[in-house]
Amino acid sequence: KTCAISSASLVHCSSSSMEGSLYRPASPPGLAQSLAWACVTATGVYGMDGLLWAVRPNGELFCFKRGARATAVDPPKGRHILQKLTVSSAAVWGLTAEGKILERTGLSDYCPVGTGWKIVPVEAMAGARVMDVSCGLYWVWAVDDKGYVWLRHGPL
Repeated sequence: KTCAISSASLVHCSSSSMEGSLYRPASPPGLAQSLAWACVTATGVYGMDGLLWAVRPNGELFCFKRGARATAVDPPKGRHILQKLTVSSAAVWGLTAEGKILERTGLSDYCPVGTGWKIVPVEAMAGARVMDVSCGLYWVWAVDDKGYVWLRHGPL
């Protein structure tokens, strides 16, 4: 299944191939279809495993598991409002409007949504402002405000 956000902040999903496919509005179970979303991202889906994460423009964060209702996830504390989220099967990373990178802590098979957030140190980026971030299992990519690409390998 592939999902995208329209300019009207509606989530549209396609359950077939990306080629020649149409998107249709998708309403997460238990939430109104009229809710606006700022970001949606998903882990890989293997059978019944896999999670869809979504951020609302006000920073509210939700996690969806196939066949279950939405789980509200505690957003970062303080003034760190998420604007982007990126996930893999073992990691959740967020980006704030101020360019701060955050990592979700406490992720496990027993607690797939995690328990907290920590700020990722970016001193090696020489004061660059992060504009985008993307994570894989062992790699995190970032793009700064000057268009430079940064790579981080391994755990924190």
